[in-house]
Amino acid sequence: LFSKSLRQAVLPSVIFFNSSISACAKGKQWRQALVLLSAMKLYQLAPSVASFNASINACSSEEAHWEFALSLVDSMIHLYLAPDNITLSTIASLCAESSHWAAALSMLTEAEHSSLTPDIVT
Repeated sequence: LFSKSLRQAVLPSVIFFNSSISACAKGKQWRQALVLLSAMKLYQLAPSVASFNASINACSSEEAHWEFALSLVDSMIHLYLAPDNITLSTIASLCAESSHWAAALSMLTEAEHSSLTPDIVT
């Protein structure tokens, strides 16, 4: 679908990328999701929090790729995008599933120090 739209000279939007990244997550294609997130720059599109959340979700889709997910949070912060409760709960869940409790607790601590209030899911 992505390559077909490019052949038809349809310029992708942030929503198009987010949908494509989400489809990759559902298809357990985490590497392709990260490629799409990076490709947004080629089209001079700024990834949104939803773009990163979909990519983080893709990292949790088969094997636990918690390191990639954590690096995505760092990228968000570098781009002045604030992780939201979806970001934090996905990261915490991924780290917990991977038996990396220290990283999960670190994310919850970060939430307490930011303007976010961890919810019942987090």
